[in-house]
Order: sequence, then C-alpha cells, then structure tokens
Amino acid sequence: MGPVRLGWGAEAGGDGVGDALLSLKQILFVWLLVGNGILFVWAVGLYLTGRPTGPLYFRLVAFMQILVLVVIGAGVFLFVSGVATTWGHLLYAVLNAGLAVGRLLAHGRLVGMGKQGLLWQMFLALLAIALVARSSVTAYG
Repeated sequence: MGPVRLGWGAEAGGDGVGDALLSLKQILFVWLLVGNGILFVWAVGLYLTGRPTGPLYFRLVAFMQILVLVVIGAGVFLFVSGVATTWGHLLYAVLNAGLAVGRLLAHGRLVGMGKQGLLWQMFLALLAIALVARSSVTAYG
C-alpha cells in the first residue's frame, strides 16, 4: 500500500511546524535507541551483580516512555496535518504506545520478581529498541 494521508494539507517541507516536529522526532528517535540501550546494559549489570533496580532505573524507564509518547504525539499532529506516512508506521506507533504503557504498569511487578524480573527488563529494552528502529524504517514507505 502507498502512503496514508489525513488532514487539512499542511505538509512538511516548508519552514514550519511540520519540519520542526519531524526534526524533533528524529532527535528523539536517537535518544530512544540510546536510552533503551543504556537500560539494557544497566539491567545486564544488575543481573550479573545480583543487585535490584532502584528508583533511578525506574526514572529512566519512565523518561523513555514519556519520550515515546511525545514522539507519538508529534506523529499524530503531523498525520492530522496531512503529512503522509505508511500503515506500517501507524501500526508501530500503536505497538510502541502499548509497550510504553505496559512497561510503566509492569515495572513494580518486575522489580518484585528479582533476577527473573531483570531478564524481563532486558527483553523489554531490546523490544523497545526493535520497535523504535522498525518504526523509523516504515515511516516513509
């Protein structure tokens, strides 16, 4: 399928809000990859040393999920403004949003699971990296 377009016709490509939001999404994309990479390495280190996650780990998890929601919000604004995207990109936006909410809701339970919870934290960080990366690939068809 081709690009999907919705909205009143304001497109990226001029010197407006659309270009700024596209730039913001690209910058946040890098931060999401780096941040989730840090969460993964941190969880590996905690697993190997037998230490639990602490409040700082949760703050970084929460911050990454807020960034996901900001990127999705910018994407929704661009979409309703008429910037074309693909159905796959929209699908990955929904998957990223679901993962972001799930990570926040499950964090307390995962902490209570000890080392097994850390394995889940590692998996979720890698899944977030994969979804963000795949989402960027599907943005333009």
